[in-house]
Amino acid sequence: MDILRIDASDAGLEAPGGLGWKAALGGWLQGVPQGATVTILVHGYRYAPGHDIHDPHDLIYALKPSGQRPRAISWPAHLGGHVIAFGWPARGSIWRAAREAEIAGQALAAVAGRVGASGRRVAFVAHSLGARAVTSALSLLPGGVAEAAILMTAAVFVDEARAALRTEGGAGCRVLNVTTRENLLFDLLFAAACARPFARTIAQGVGDAPGNWIDLRIDCRDTRRRLSAFGWPIRPPVRRICHWSAYLRPGLFPIYRAFLSGRLSPARLAAISP
Repeated sequence: MDILRIDASDAGLEAPGGLGWKAALGGWLQGVPQGATVTILVHGYRYAPGHDIHDPHDLIYALKPSGQRPRAISWPAHLGGHVIAFGWPARGSIWRAAREAEIAGQALAAVAGRVGASGRRVAFVAHSLGARAVTSALSLLPGGVAEAAILMTAAVFVDEARAALRTEGGAGCRVLNVTTRENLLFDLLFAAACARPFARTIAQGVGDAPGNWIDLRIDCRDTRRRLSAFGWPIRPPVRRICHWSAYLRPGLFPIYRAFLSGRLSPARLAAISP
C-alpha cells in the first residue's frame, strides 16, 4: 500500500516530513509507474487534519484506523493502489465548510495537475463536501488529467455538477455518482444552510446526465438485484437515515475498484441499473 499525505490549510498545501508538498509529491511519484493511476481521497464534513478526534489520517485514511469508531473504515485498504490522502479543514458550520470545500478544490486542482503533468493518471474518491472540492477542482483542471471520480452522497447541487461537466477537466472524466434516499435529510439540511431550499443535490441523482456520468442508486432493490447477478452484491440498507452508507455498506468497494480500473464503465452500469 502506497500512501502520500497532503493537506490544505490556511498556510497553503503541506506534506509531512519537513519537505514542501511539491518536493514530497515529486519524490513519491518516483515510485509510481508512468501511466499508472493515482487515486486522490477527499473526506467530507467534520474532519480536519490535526484534530484530536476527527483527523482523517487517523481514521478513514489510515490502513488501521485508531480507536473503535463505527464509521472509521479504511478507504486505502479497500481501494489499494497508489493513494494520495488529501486533508482539508471541514469543521465549523456547514456553510463555512462548504466555502472551505471550494477553496480546497483549488488546492486539489494544483495537486492533481502536477500528478497529471508527470505522466500519471488521476482519479478521485470523495464523500459529502469532499465531492464539492472535487467538482471545483475539475472545473480548474485541463482536459485529460482526471480520468475518473467517485462521488459518494455528494453535497453538490445539480446545476454546479452540470457546470463542472462542461469544463475541459470534467468533460473527459468518468463519474460514478453514488446516491441513496438514506441521505435525503442531509440533502435538505445542506440546501437550507446554503439558502437554496428548493435546489436538488446530486446525492438524489442527476438523471439526464451526459454519457460519462452514471447515478448508482444503492437504496434501489432492483439495482442491487441486478448488480448481484453480475457478481457485485451490495448489502441492503440497515437504517432509513444515514450519511455514510456509501462507504460503510458492504459490497460497494469492489464496485468502486472496478469503476476506477475501467472494468465497470458508466455505459455498462447504465445497462445493468434500472
